[in-house]
Amino acid sequence: MANSQDRIGYLGTCAKVTLGLIIATLALAIAITIALGIREYQEHRDLIAAGQAQGEAAASQPESAPLAGEDRFAMINLCYYGMLVLAELASAALAITGYGLVRARLTAHLSMGVIAGRLNRLESVLDASRVELKKMADVAPLSDQAKTMIFRERELEAVQEVVNACLVQQHYEQALKVIDRMEQQFGYKEEADRLRLSVRANREATIEGRVNDAIERLNPILAQKNWERAMRETQRLMEAFPENEKAKQLPARIAAARAEHKRALLGKYDEAVKRNDLDESISLLQELDRYLSPQEAAALQESARGVFRAKLNSLGVQFSLAVDAKRWDQAVTIGEQIMTGYPNSKMAVEVRQKLDQLKNLAATKGRG
Repeated sequence: MANSQDRIGYLGTCAKVTLGLIIATLALAIAITIALGIREYQEHRDLIAAGQAQGEAAASQPESAPLAGEDRFAMINLCYYGMLVLAELASAALAITGYGLVRARLTAHLSMGVIAGRLNRLESVLDASRVELKKMADVAPLSDQAKTMIFRERELEAVQEVVNACLVQQHYEQALKVIDRMEQQFGYKEEADRLRLSVRANREATIEGRVNDAIERLNPILAQKNWERAMRETQRLMEAFPENEKAKQLPARIAAARAEHKRALLGKYDEAVKRNDLDESISLLQELDRYLSPQEAAALQESARGVFRAKLNSLGVQFSLAVDAKRWDQAVTIGEQIMTGYPNSKMAVEVRQKLDQLKNLAATKGRG
């Protein structure tokens, strides 16, 4: 981006220097043309005056016709030089017009570079959308009403993030266009009005006020433990206000909040293990997976293996009890949990061999 701007600036300077040389050359040519025209006109006038002086003694003789012809020739010659001056002035006008076209073209290229930079700033949002595709698979089994609520929240979150980016860069008109588009496409009038009020208030704030507002918008994101989005918001804020101390401190604040949350998860995991709460322990292990370093994961490996083994044994006991009690539907449900959660275990192989028979028994019981 910077190299492109430098190159465009260099080309603009070259065009300006070239125009200056052309104008200077044409100005010199105009001056020479005018000087030559005036000199020749003066010479013709001198010749006419000399001829008139010689003809005073013979005023009755027909000498006036040649003198009048000389006068007309002087005027024609003067008009010729005048036309040359006009042509040179037209050339100067063309040079200025060409320079204007070159500057307009360079300005258009520079504008395209600025637009490309803005599109790059949305790259992080597109990256986050790839993560959202995975989340959509989890939404599929939900009801249409539940899906509508979830997608509404995600749409609003995406629009809010784009609007926040515009506010940090002080692109207020662009933020309002995004809000208008959201209202037209999704009909979120109440949210659109709220966002417009935020844009108007932000426009009137001072730099310190804008930084404080951005930090306020960051707090709920941290409360949601959305560390990736928090870092994207922080990066944009630091780019907009690189000298602001509050903005500089935000990465350390996010790192501290993330570390504190990890410590809290580890504490909850230890308590769940002590209570022998297998479901809670497994849920906490799955959440901890995104926080643990390889060394920390290795330290928890033995404990996690014990939790999963105990959970498998518990499911095996529940499966056997359901089969013995002829609760076929429950046995099928537990068997599918074993096969999904522990597909490579010996127990999963045994359950897989019995599952079709259990499903037939459950279906027969249902018809009876």
